[in-house]
Amino acid sequence: MKLTKSWVAAAAMVALTGAAHAALFDRGNGLIYDDLLNISWTKNPRLSLGTMSWVSGQAATANLVFAGFDDFRQPTINELYVLYTELPGSFGTNKVGNVGPFEGVLGRAWSSDLYQQNPGQLLFMGFNDGIVRIGSLAGTAPVWAVRTGDSIPEPGSMLLVGLGLGVLQWSRWRRRQADASSNDTTKQRKGHGFAA
Repeated sequence: MKLTKSWVAAAAMVALTGAAHAALFDRGNGLIYDDLLNISWTKNPRLSLGTMSWVSGQAATANLVFAGFDDFRQPTINELYVLYTELPGSFGTNKVGNVGPFEGVLGRAWSSDLYQQNPGQLLFMGFNDGIVRIGSLAGTAPVWAVRTGDSIPEPGSMLLVGLGLGVLQWSRWRRRQADASSNDTTKQRKGHGFAA
């Protein structure tokens, strides 16, 4: 029943938010930003982590450093489902390979969600047909890493970086002015017979 509720919740989320208006933005750094879900996907799922057990996938995503970010995780089943609906093509069609802005979408991907009715099983998304399936924790499947938020600095962050660089430049200028002033004072002392 929980599996059905998850599907219904995902379908309702897509219907209410208007997936047709969602956009996937290639940020040029190996990450694709999904403005509907406010997450960044790796552009090529094969590059992120490969195929492994679910437990290994949880650890691998937590330790992944990619495109300058270190806050990756496995996507939820709802995020995988919504992504499937955002990709070009009608529901139930094969969305494997180079689809939309992605390169090498795999036939299936682990989600971070365990199957509530049997904790020894978990949910994964089939990109070849749009069906959410139940899998064994002992099995292996591709792991697709995501991170919450966009993958480009916010304007506020850029302002702080610029301000920091400006302060650094100003402090260098002040140090040079102080050094020049100190050198002038030393020259004046030597000219009047004072020992430096």
